[in-house]
Amino acid sequence: MISENGIASVARRPSLVSLSMCRRRLPVFTDARALQSLYISESFLSDDDLLSIAKSSLPLREFCIPFCEGFSLKGLGPLLQAHPSLAHLNLKGCEFLTDKSMALLAQNLCEVTSIDLSVCRLTEFTFMCLFKCCPLLVELQMFNTDLGMCRDLCFSSMKKSSIHSLNVSLNINFNDETLIRISSVCPELRTVDLGNSRGVSERGLIQLGLNCPHIRSLDVSNCKKVMGLGDVGFRELVTLRASWSGIRDEGLEMAVRGCGGRLQVVDLRYSKVTKYGVIVMVRGYLLLKEIIVWGKEIKRVLEREGWQTHNDRGGIIRFVKNPRRRFIRASQENHKVGRATWTPEKKKMFIDLCLEQVKLGSRPGSNLKLSAWKKVREDFNMKVGVNYEQRQFKNYWDMLKKQWNAWKKLISLTGIGEVAQGQTVQMESKRWDEHIKANPDVKQYRYKPLSHADGWNNCLGGLRSQKSSN
Repeated sequence: MISENGIASVARRPSLVSLSMCRRRLPVFTDARALQSLYISESFLSDDDLLSIAKSSLPLREFCIPFCEGFSLKGLGPLLQAHPSLAHLNLKGCEFLTDKSMALLAQNLCEVTSIDLSVCRLTEFTFMCLFKCCPLLVELQMFNTDLGMCRDLCFSSMKKSSIHSLNVSLNINFNDETLIRISSVCPELRTVDLGNSRGVSERGLIQLGLNCPHIRSLDVSNCKKVMGLGDVGFRELVTLRASWSGIRDEGLEMAVRGCGGRLQVVDLRYSKVTKYGVIVMVRGYLLLKEIIVWGKEIKRVLEREGWQTHNDRGGIIRFVKNPRRRFIRASQENHKVGRATWTPEKKKMFIDLCLEQVKLGSRPGSNLKLSAWKKVREDFNMKVGVNYEQRQFKNYWDMLKKQWNAWKKLISLTGIGEVAQGQTVQMESKRWDEHIKANPDVKQYRYKPLSHADGWNNCLGGLRSQKSSN
């Protein structure tokens, strides 16, 4: 065990660059002129200790004091003011911090790239202050805080932030509205942790995927209201943590259709997904490498699909793909030929090419002519640089036509008023539930309209009216 004298001896070394200690008294750093990183946890720090660090003129780049006590704003404020070049700051468990005090401290954090304010009684007001005063902020940890308490705070006038990583788990007041407001000013998010956010549902996640299209890692563990990710957004998602969540087979299947096919790691322990949803997932994501599930029935299904057990403890099973199975090799070879993934840009191009053929009279019935499909396939593959087959285009046509028919029936309902362009149908929640129960295809339009509706109206609606007039 290292004594206090030993720590003091180390702190006096001029070549000391980094020091980390726990439950120890703060030494004197008068000679440590090269100290850049200081990590002190679960220790007693007085204001005099922090003032002594401020007067030492250390070239600090990282200052972390998680779960320390004994100090106040009188000592912390001058320290941050004396070190404007701080890049990493950890004030986890700082009980005296309030939104007002953080507004003052944030003015000295112009070069901070990473902040941890977890287990502090802070709200969205602190969130807004950090975004205004910290233009270089990339990572923010605010789990177990009071996020969600300031529901009247408006983010519309805020400048877009370049933050990449956000942890807002364990916030009992965090809901869909808070998530939508925060995601609206964080379009560059790559990693999002929403674990144990009981107020977050599928509606908030759909908006998150639309506002932040570059998310690669998403954690919705223990989010009981989350039953799916929607069929839009999350096209770059690589890792999904959904243990103890409310995700079901329908939501997982919709995510398979909507995501970009890059998913590699999935955690579905104790979720609502059955063996049927797992089958759809493993056959839809050819790049999938690791699945964490629970249950013997799902285990047997994955083994039949060519997956091998990597770790099995307490009923929790970790599967990895077995590359030696014949059908796995065949799937990878098919993937090289060109598995159809439809991004919004590809969808628009496909509709435009089909519309050109429709205007040329190449759709006599419910589908395009064979020569028209050949032309669409050649033009699309040449412009996008893929090798899609004709059957893939026809299958996508049938799916889009089904979506268009459901949309036309929905907007033709009485008592809903005129549907503005770019908006969905406005109805009461009870009436929505009745229509979804009668026609499940309209569920996808509850929170968003049909994309590229004008193009499909010209492709399908115009021909129908022309046919009836003839």
